[in-house]
Amino acid sequence: TQERTDAPKFAWKVGDVIGIIPMNGKTVQSNYEIAEIGSNPKNATFDGGVWALKEGKEYAAYYPFKKEALVSNESLEFSFLGQTQSANNSLEHLGAYDYMYASAVVPQSGSAQFDFEHKISLVRLQLTVPKSDTYTRVVLESSTAWFATGASLKLSDGTMSATETVKSATLNLSDIAVSSGSVLTVWFATLPTSALNGQTLSVKLFGSEAACTGEISGLTSLTAS
Repeated sequence: TQERTDAPKFAWKVGDVIGIIPMNGKTVQSNYEIAEIGSNPKNATFDGGVWALKEGKEYAAYYPFKKEALVSNESLEFSFLGQTQSANNSLEHLGAYDYMYASAVVPQSGSAQFDFEHKISLVRLQLTVPKSDTYTRVVLESSTAWFATGASLKLSDGTMSATETVKSATLNLSDIAVSSGSVLTVWFATLPTSALNGQTLSVKLFGSEAACTGEISGLTSLTAS
């Protein structure tokens, strides 16, 4: 749905933290945090405190910062597990899975300008529920294993590939109450894929009393945007 006018818009917020990695072959990184947001939340200034960027050296950056994400001097690893949506049509849970990467740049006057690219796809489901209930999770199932549980990002070129794929994906819901005939809109983050080939996905919506089932057909690919 990346061309829809109602596609979600993401912006920086105070407290967001990026990881900055020197491209010198060492498995090290430092974290930089936003202290203040200006008039344009698509741009932000991150401060490393005691950390300084050396002139003449190359640095790459990623979001969100996780100390354990840097597994070698060549790659980062991320997880798509544990996504939990707090309210109907809420996007707040996606920030922790909005994996972004900025290719290496050389600092000028002690600072660097990073241009981040989103590396994920967002899937939106609009489900008309058949009965009033408090819903706890949505499970998507496929005939082929294309849901990524984890992914590895190459620091050299920013390509991201799955480290493990499975045939089903679960989005937890924080006991979201929906009345009969109303639409429950859910979002989850996943890795882009071109392997859908028009397949049909089964959808299971679990409530406090029973599960509802449905299908989505004709999906061809998911892209990053």
